Amino acid sequence: MDRQNYANASAREAGLTPDYRKFLGKKVRAVLPYVGGKSVITESGSFRIGEKLKPGFYIFELSGRVAHAISQAETPDLSKLPKIRGHLFEQSIVVASALTETLHFLRDTELARFSPVIARRWYSGELVFECVDFETDAERIGRRAYEDEAPLAGVSGVPATLRAAFAYAVATRESERLGIPCRPIEIRRWVFEISQEGCPRAATCLRELARHREAYEREHGTFVRAVRELPDRADEARVEAALSNTGARLCELRRLEGGLLRVRYEFFGNRFATVVKAESLQVVDAGICLDGEGGSLTLHNLPGVVREAMETNQLVVTWSDD
Repeated sequence: MDRQNYANASAREAGLTPDYRKFLGKKVRAVLPYVGGKSVITESGSFRIGEKLKPGFYIFELSGRVAHAISQAETPDLSKLPKIRGHLFEQSIVVASALTETLHFLRDTELARFSPVIARRWYSGELVFECVDFETDAERIGRRAYEDEAPLAGVSGVPATLRAAFAYAVATRESERLGIPCRPIEIRRWVFEISQEGCPRAATCLRELARHREAYEREHGTFVRAVRELPDRADEARVEAALSNTGARLCELRRLEGGLLRVRYEFFGNRFATVVKAESLQVVDAGICLDGEGGSLTLHNLPGVVREAMETNQLVVTWSDD
């Protein structure tokens, strides 16, 4: 069961909100989080919104499959939703197995680096910030080590999620210094080494990523990604349908010259970009390094390939517009 289905099942069992399917055709009001995109999610599915909103909790009026924001709302009681603990890295939470997921802050919040945090998983699978967890000396030691550009070698009692958050922060700082882009999921395989050895090890890992990308580019060439026009609604509906059962969420769609589409999507808390043929949704540029030709790859099965690369610590992102 993927994280979205798990979140839906857990929330239904908790009885957090009613099943809105039985209210179709009527107008129902509910407090829901808006985290971006063109819809809000309840246990019964997606409701499209028309207005532009800032992320936050709102009172929505639901009718049919359309939601209209009435007003902003206070954070409702989330205690019956699945609880996720981890450590803060930028705008993400580092969870078990050193994975990162986007953490949605739906109210003004300022947190210290590497704060231990508690999130709740909404029906859609997104993680909504609830509160700061109990701090220990480990977080303070981690902050000091990061500021002093020192490693964590010899420091005991550091939780795995804090160690990973520290490694990702060190790698990100080195990434900016070297001009080599990276994402946490790409350097997940080196989390322990970077936390133990610090900046020098992070630099070595980043250069290895760069060599991998350059070799892939030499073999497969580069892709022209000039945006020409917005896609029509038919394109958007087909792309959303292709991604609907994969656990991925469409973030943005643009039409390119030559009958191509650029698709930006979120998958397991990470944003990716790919180019596909508009007619068949066959992948032209996956946005990640692939073994083999990948000629049969389509948007329907691309997230599965990304998932496998994540799980085997082989993911290397070739490009993205983030």
